[in-house]
Amino acid sequence: MPGNKIARQRTPVATAGRFRRRRRFRSSVVGGAVQLRREMWRGSGWQITKWPTFLLIGALAGLLYVMVTFDNFYVYRADIRGTSLLSADEIYQAAGIEGYNVFWLDEQTLATRILRQLPYVIGVDAQLQLPNQVHLVITERRPRIAWETNQGQAWVDEQGVALPPLPTAPARPLLRLVDLQQATIVPQPAGQPPVIGPGGLPVVHMQTEVVQALLTLATLLPGTQTFYFDAQNGLNLRTADGASVIFGTKGDLNRKVAVLQAIQAEWKKMGRTPAQIDLRVAERPYVR
Repeated sequence: MPGNKIARQRTPVATAGRFRRRRRFRSSVVGGAVQLRREMWRGSGWQITKWPTFLLIGALAGLLYVMVTFDNFYVYRADIRGTSLLSADEIYQAAGIEGYNVFWLDEQTLATRILRQLPYVIGVDAQLQLPNQVHLVITERRPRIAWETNQGQAWVDEQGVALPPLPTAPARPLLRLVDLQQATIVPQPAGQPPVIGPGGLPVVHMQTEVVQALLTLATLLPGTQTFYFDAQNGLNLRTADGASVIFGTKGDLNRKVAVLQAIQAEWKKMGRTPAQIDLRVAERPYVR
C-alpha cells in the first residue's frame, strides 16, 4: 500500500539521521575532552618551551652553591708589589680581605680602603682573578726631607706633605732640615679645626717654595745634607769649613750658589775662612 511504502522508506532515513547525530555527538564529546585536556595543560604553564628556563635556573643555583661553599674561592693571601717603605703585611691588613669570598670583593673598594688607611700609599692598582687571587700594585710616597722641629721629626715628600717617620728608611738618603720653630709650616686657617687625612692623621704641609729650594740646593751643592731655616734668615746652611751661609727665602738660587763659590774661591786664595756669607741679596753679598 502506498502508505506502508512511504512508512518503510522513512524508517531508514530516520535511523540514518539518528546515527549521524549520535556520531556527531560522540565526536564532539571526544573532541571536547581532548580540547579540555589541552587547555588544562596549557593553563598550567608547563609548556615545553619553558623547560630551558628551569634548567638554567637550576644550573645557576648549583653554580651559586659552589661559589659560596667551596674554599677554593676564599682569599687567604695576596700578591703585593711596589712596596719599599711599607711591608706587604701592612698592605694586606689594610685591604681587609682575609677569609673573604673573591666574589664578594670589589677592586675599587680594595684600593679605596688601602688609600684611606695608609697615608704613605698614593696609588693602588687592584686586580682580582679566579679562583681566589688578589694582585695589588702599590705606589708609595717618596719622602725627600727629614723635617726636624720642636715637635719631633716628620718626613716630607716633594709635594710638601709631612708624615710621621717609618721604621724602614728610604733607599735614597733624606735631606735634613732643622726648623725648630716650625717656620716652614703651612698654617691652618684661623678658627678652623685641622684637616684629618688618611690614617686619622692631621694634614700638615711644608711650604712648597721651601721644599723646592731645598731640592734645588741639594742638586747645586752635592754632598750637603743638612740645612736650617728660621723666620729671620730663611734658608741657611753651614759649610764644611764652618762658615754660615744665608740664602733667605727669595731670589735665584743658581746665581746665589755661583756667588757663594766665587767668594769661597777668593777667600781660599787668601788662606782665610769667612764666618758668615749673607746672600739674601745676591747682587750685594755680605761677608765677614
